[in-house]
Amino acid sequence: MILHVAGLDKFIPPFIELVKNEFSEDEHRYWLTGSVDKYPVELAENVTLCGRTIKDIVPGYFKLVKELYSAEKIILHGLFNIRIVVLLVCMPWLHKKCYWVLWGGDLYVRRNGARTLSWRIKEVFRKILIRRLHAVITTVPGDYELVKKWYSTKAKYISSLMYDSHVSRNFDFQSTSVKKSIDIQVGNSADPENRHAEVFDMLDQLGEGAKFNVYCPLSYGNEEYAQAIISKGISMFGEKFLPLTRFMSFEEYNCYMASIDIAIFNHRRQQAMGNIIGLLSMGKTVYLRPTETPYKFFKELGVTVFSSDTIYEGLRVLDEKQKLNNVELMKRKFSRNSLVESWRLIFNE
Repeated sequence: MILHVAGLDKFIPPFIELVKNEFSEDEHRYWLTGSVDKYPVELAENVTLCGRTIKDIVPGYFKLVKELYSAEKIILHGLFNIRIVVLLVCMPWLHKKCYWVLWGGDLYVRRNGARTLSWRIKEVFRKILIRRLHAVITTVPGDYELVKKWYSTKAKYISSLMYDSHVSRNFDFQSTSVKKSIDIQVGNSADPENRHAEVFDMLDQLGEGAKFNVYCPLSYGNEEYAQAIISKGISMFGEKFLPLTRFMSFEEYNCYMASIDIAIFNHRRQQAMGNIIGLLSMGKTVYLRPTETPYKFFKELGVTVFSSDTIYEGLRVLDEKQKLNNVELMKRKFSRNSLVESWRLIFNE
C-alpha cells in the first residue's frame, strides 16, 4: 500500500484522478487536510479527510499513525504541516520509506522565512526529517541541490513532472490578428514572493508610450497582500490593470493564458512552474528572475526565457523561430506520458 499525505490544494484532486485512471486504485490511500469545499475530492474508503476541530484532529492523526505504519511507501505532497513533520521525527524507523514531493514554499522557507523563534523550532524538526528521507521528488534539479546544501540530506533525487499542471498544453500559438496593446501577466498568486511591486516599477519606467495591459492572478494566497497589490496596480496603471480575483478551473485558466503575450515571474524562489510550463508550451514570452533555479533549469533545456533584470531595457518577445523551438522542447520534455511514467517508476521502485 502506498500512502499519500497531503494538504488539499488545486494539484491534489487531479492527482487522485490521475492515479485512479492510470494505476491500481486499490494500492493507494490518501490522508488529507484542508477544505473539500474549495478543492473537491470524493471521500471514500481509501480517501480520508482529517477535520479541523479538536474532536476530529485526534482520531484523524491516530488514523494517520496507523496508515504510516502499514504503508510500504509514504508520499509526502509538500512539507508544510509541522504536525506531520514532528510526528515523523518521533518515528525515525519510518523515514526510509518517505518520499518528499517538493512544492517550493516548503523548501524556500529555509531561506526566505522570518527568523522568529517559531521558525527556528520548526527548522530543527524539518532538518531532522529531511536529512533522513528516502527521496526528494521535484521537476527542478536545482531545488534538490539546495535541499542537499541546506539540510545535508542523504535522500536521493527523483525527477518527475509531479502533477498535471506541469504537462505542456496543446495550443496553436499562431494568430493573424494584430493586437493594439501587449497583454502582460505579472506573477501567479497573492504571495509576496511574487515581488509584484518591483515588476510594476520596471513596467512604469518603460514610459507612457508603452502600450500594455497588466494582468495579475490573485485568487489565492494572502488576501491582505492581494488588496495592497490591487490598490498599487490601479494607482499606477489605472484601467490597464486587471486583477484576477476569481479562482478559475484548469480549462478556464488555460484559455486565459492563451490570451497573454508576456509573463513576468520575478519570484524570489521556485514557484509558478505550472504557469511557466503552460505559457512556454503555448509559445508565450516568459521572464524569470535569473538568480532562481527555474531560470537555470529552462536555460539548460535549451528553452528561451528572458531575465527579469532586463525589463528596464525594454520588453522583448520571442521571434517565430524561438517560439517553435520552445513549443517543441516543451512537448517532448513535459508530456503526460512522462508524468505517468515517472510516477510508475516511483510506485514500483
